[in-house]
Formats: sequence, C-alpha cells, structure tokens
Amino acid sequence: MGSADLLMHPVRVRIVKKLIGNPSTPAELREQLGDVPPASLYRHIKALADGGVIVSVGERQARGAVEHTYALRPDAARIGADQARTMTTEDHCNVVTALIAGLLAEFDEYFDGPDPDPIRDGLAFQEAPLYLSPEEVQEMAQAMAVVLRPYLANGPAPGRRRLMFSTVVIPSPEPDHTDRPSTPPS
Repeated sequence: MGSADLLMHPVRVRIVKKLIGNPSTPAELREQLGDVPPASLYRHIKALADGGVIVSVGERQARGAVEHTYALRPDAARIGADQARTMTTEDHCNVVTALIAGLLAEFDEYFDGPDPDPIRDGLAFQEAPLYLSPEEVQEMAQAMAVVLRPYLANGPAPGRRRLMFSTVVIPSPEPDHTDRPSTPPS
C-alpha cells in the first residue's frame, strides 16, 4: 500500500499529524485521540508501520509487553509526483477528504481543549485568490520551502508550542482572465 492509500483515512491522517516532530507510544496517541476506539487506533498504527510511514524509534517493557515509540519517517507521508500521476480523480478526492477531516479534528481538539484563545495561540486561517502561471506556482512553492525550512528543523523545547501549518492550493476549474486589480490579502 502506497502513502496515498495509507493517507486516505482521516484517523491515519490524524495519527501522522500527531507524530510530526513528536514521537509517541500507542498509549500516548490513545490519550491524544480519545475519540478513536483503541482497537481501531491500533489497527491504523499497524497499517502505517507496515506501510513504512511510521517507524519504531524505541521500545520499553510495559505490563509484560513491548511498547514501541513511533515517529514519522521523513517524507514518508508525502505523495510524490510519480505516485500522484497514477492516482485517479477519486483517489485525489479521498486524500483531500482525509486531509480536511484531519484538519477539522485538529480544530475540534483545539477548541475543546483547556482555555483556547485564538489570538494568543496564533490560530490563523486565510483564503486569498492568486493569479499565477504554472511556473509562478512552482516558484511560490520553492520560496515557501525556503522560508519554512529553518522552522521545520525546530524540535520541542521550553517556550515552544506545536503548531500545525497546512497549505491547500485549489485551482479554479476555468482560467480567470479578468482584469481585476491585484491587491495583497490583509
């Protein structure tokens, strides 16, 4: 099963998001994803491990069994261009649905948590129309990667809070060639 197939399930997306920069045991994931039945959670962890998306980075004895600590394998949860080309439209829709379900679960978890304060906590979301050629889309993606790279290297530390940064680029069905003024979003 490829990364795309593995990521077509909202629970697996949530597990992967929890493991970004935060290796965890199944018990810790169970605490963080309390709405997921334990048997289902373990089944999804096994599928991600068997698929090579997550790897065991440690183990310890716990109640007579071996408990693994899992981490996200770098780049394993990405769908590469070659794999994306072989995916059907339905496959792409399923991946997007899983991603959005995962985002909704993250929002729910945040707002249900203790003392949510969107301004203090840096909650941000924005939508802005961009008029770009295919070359400009690639240029923008490369520029964003340069900006984000030093922050992606940060690990957990006192004073740091884990934030999920998600981007979604949705092309319009038809090219829009109107002469609208170009104004940056506020």
